[in-house]
Amino acid sequence: MRLREASQDRAAKAPAGGRRRHGQRHAVPAFLGHVALIEGMIARIKAERNEAMTVVATGGVASLFHGATRAIDHFEPDLTIRGLLEIYRRNAEQCNQVRGLTGDHRP
Repeated sequence: MRLREASQDRAAKAPAGGRRRHGQRHAVPAFLGHVALIEGMIARIKAERNEAMTVVATGGVASLFHGATRAIDHFEPDLTIRGLLEIYRRNAEQCNQVRGLTGDHRP
């Protein structure tokens, strides 16, 4: 969804009559400002690297921005925990191999 489309979509969902609470009046511009920051940062990194890249958004707040910009290619909410789990598995496997070589059979 493009920035303009996201803005129009949010505007369509706004209360009728133009009456909004103070927080609502500032929420959409703040959100779109963050989207612009994300897009700008990604564009600068891609320009600096000058190579094809896949952008993966991760974490709880990233879910808010994934559908609002085409700059993010994939959203993976649990990337960090999955990475830590993979590190644990590899270390456990390596420890088991070392224990087998040394005859150490402690748990």
